[in-house]
Amino acid sequence: QPCPLSPGPSGRGSGTRTAPAPLTEAGAQQANVGRRVLVVLAGGGLSGFLAGIPAYRTLAWSYPRHRRVLLCDTALLPLVPYVGAFEDAVAVAFQSIPERIREPAIAVNLHGRGPWSHRFLLRLRPGRLIAYAHPSVAESRRGATWGPHESDRVRWCRLLAAYGFAIDPDD
Repeated sequence: QPCPLSPGPSGRGSGTRTAPAPLTEAGAQQANVGRRVLVVLAGGGLSGFLAGIPAYRTLAWSYPRHRRVLLCDTALLPLVPYVGAFEDAVAVAFQSIPERIREPAIAVNLHGRGPWSHRFLLRLRPGRLIAYAHPSVAESRRGATWGPHESDRVRWCRLLAAYGFAIDPDD
């Protein structure tokens, strides 16, 4: 199926993309041997998922050799291939941690400012956490300051920009 989300004005691609076929479990294990993992926790609901698209794409282009995994609501799983930024998506229950994503190289919190979403990602034991600062989560101290009156799309772009990423909010 053609992907309805074609690349934006950033010039990072052209034409129509097709949704990738999901990997089988055996194929995924073989394809991921020795690869670092980037995990992104998506915002809740469809609007939260859509607001993160510029950030998802920036992370994909910044980490092309990492296995990129989106953690999201079950209802969003069918939409993930159309973004073109992830190789895998996992429906999350915040009480449990999926075994296949433990100890990622990088964990990115595009769900909120914490502390519970930060702590959930930290339970994965990431090498690096990219998140907004929260006073009760020491590992987030270097994060950007939360802006309460901005849209989620602007918020996630500002978060990545604070960590040194070049990001196009219109992508």
